[in-house]
Amino acid sequence: MTRQPFLASPAINLIAAVCLSSLSATQAVAAQQAAADPKLPVGPSETAYVGYHQGVQAVQLCRDRVLDASEHVTIEALIDQRLEAPIGVGRKLALIEAAKDGIKARIAEDGCEAPDARAALERFDDLTQAK
Repeated sequence: MTRQPFLASPAINLIAAVCLSSLSATQAVAAQQAAADPKLPVGPSETAYVGYHQGVQAVQLCRDRVLDASEHVTIEALIDQRLEAPIGVGRKLALIEAAKDGIKARIAEDGCEAPDARAALERFDDLTQAK
């Protein structure tokens, strides 16, 4: 008897089909987008997460502020409290990189007075003043 690869098993295919059919259309689109570009935020929680981390990066670039490890831990806890849904650690790392890259590029092009930079700084201020 030859063994089939795990994913070629009819039982696994059936389970996968049932799981996938239970996804809403929005979830399916979000999953496709995340697979297409893992740095793109998907859904309101990930979009908010990226926005807050753009604020963290903007503070470091525009206000020459260095955040220590305890501040990063506090900020991360504050962000997590505001999210509608939890985000996994690996996903968070990809989103943080996307946030950093995006805001760095905008600040390099348009400076700290650009609307995107000001909005990021406001998000950071709103987050940290709500402690």
